[in-house]
Amino acid sequence: MRKYLFLITTALIIFACKGNKSGFDKTQTGLEYKFIIHNKDAAQSKKDDVLVLDIIWTTENGDTLFTSFEQNRDYLRKLEEPRHQGGSLEDALAMMHLGDSAIFKIDAYNFYKYSEKQESLPKKLKEGDKIIFYIKLREILKTNDYSNHLVNKYHKDQEIELELLNDYLERTNVKSPPLPNGVYYVKLSEGTGDKPTDGSIVKIHYSGYFIDGKPFDTSYGKNPYKFIVGQSQVIEGLDEGIKQMQEGEKARLIIPSKLAYGDKGSDGILPYSTLVFEIELISVI
Repeated sequence: MRKYLFLITTALIIFACKGNKSGFDKTQTGLEYKFIIHNKDAAQSKKDDVLVLDIIWTTENGDTLFTSFEQNRDYLRKLEEPRHQGGSLEDALAMMHLGDSAIFKIDAYNFYKYSEKQESLPKKLKEGDKIIFYIKLREILKTNDYSNHLVNKYHKDQEIELELLNDYLERTNVKSPPLPNGVYYVKLSEGTGDKPTDGSIVKIHYSGYFIDGKPFDTSYGKNPYKFIVGQSQVIEGLDEGIKQMQEGEKARLIIPSKLAYGDKGSDGILPYSTLVFEIELISVI
């Protein structure tokens, strides 16, 4: 706690001394930023690098929304293409060099909607608000280093998986308890049709993500995915979670590895991986 409060306080003092009224410069994309430490000669982040960050984000009033200093793990974020216009977190990370510390202002709705893939804002925020990000880039991992880092630190056992899952639930503001089978079900939009039962034939569109936000599969841009509920044609968590939905509904299913690919993993999925599915239930027969 003291560590990140010191970071924020130091940054504010530096801004006050710079003479820039707002304390921030602005890129061509509209991203507002200010560097505390800028190592221009150090290695720079590149697309697909995995970044190890110290990160805090707050409201403009200073209320903390998230801090990596209270987590039990490194905060990792893969550098991807910008997920929205007007200055994104992806734009911010692409500016940073190894060892840099900087502060950014980013539109709250765009960040939660597109970078965090959440359908609603935390209670402390409303559309039009900005989020203040305090970021230090500690390490840049290449693909092979990243895989080894993940396996060695985060995919050893179910206990570590649970710690990561709890961090994700807190970060994405999921308050509801899991279903009896262990799946977390978050309704995103209402449906009006029937609920599937064992033996129902369903058509869905889906996008699948790891809890660090990295996508691993999607049906969008292809035909809807069709399967029979209760026939083990999909992972157990998806089979059970779909029964909570009504035809026409959209929902997020957060599925622990024991209801997915377990301690063995699968092609492209490491052991003890919690999976997140955004589901649109198109039809139930």
